[in-house]
Amino acid sequence: MWNFLKRKQHRKFKLGVTYSLFSGEELLEQSIKSIRNQVDYINVVYQKKSWYGNDVSPDVPELLKRLKEKGLIDTCIEYVFTDFSNHAKISHYVLDKKSKGIDDLRKNHCTHCMIMDVDEFYIEEEFKAAKEFIYKNNISHSCCSIYDYKISPTYRKRDVNNYAVPFIFKLTKKSKLSEHHNIPCTIDPLRAFRFIDKKDKFYYLNTVVMHHMTGIRNDFDKKLDNSVTNSISWGKEFLNKFRNNHLYLSSLTENELLENGYILVEDIFHLKGQSL
Repeated sequence: MWNFLKRKQHRKFKLGVTYSLFSGEELLEQSIKSIRNQVDYINVVYQKKSWYGNDVSPDVPELLKRLKEKGLIDTCIEYVFTDFSNHAKISHYVLDKKSKGIDDLRKNHCTHCMIMDVDEFYIEEEFKAAKEFIYKNNISHSCCSIYDYKISPTYRKRDVNNYAVPFIFKLTKKSKLSEHHNIPCTIDPLRAFRFIDKKDKFYYLNTVVMHHMTGIRNDFDKKLDNSVTNSISWGKEFLNKFRNNHLYLSSLTENELLENGYILVEDIFHLKGQSL
């Protein structure tokens, strides 16, 4: 009887994930595999042109077709972007692109959602426990910590970042992305629903961590050259520092990396076999 009631309770929840894709497609399949058993629906919103008019890899359409055939993706949505000269509005278009994915989740009756990038990974057991905690405690907005990886999926920063990543949000008819989201911790301003203190329930989860392959790419320059950060006044300077740091870390030996705040870990997400 208890198992029946538990199954009945969980049937009223449906977790959907929307991925935003332009580059880094070599990471997508393994990212999805890290969460697929714990989510109910996944879409990928992709662009054939970047915010600055650059072409997507010709491999992307075939990759998305293959992942859909394998059941890893439920829906693929093309986001058409042509306003390449209006850099001041790119953050608006980023929100619009993600909103297209959220609208599709809502159309497919998802009660909860995540907004993910292709370089984000989770350990399944942690993810499952965190998801069930959110369901049980009626949490509307959640975040978690981040571990960054650089150079190789076996080199992880020893300490978590000093900012968080949005995790699972409750999805309602009124849920809307907002740069002024009012979440009570530092997160990406372009991937959170507005938080209303007297109405919503926020939780910073300390039992799950997002593993961020931020320095892992087949084409690292493509990642930086097409980043939305380029459209911000201080963005190019920030990205140049990021690029120089990547070049510096790439020049270090393993022992030198370990002396610079990194630790050696197993390739738990099986990325080394993905042409990285």
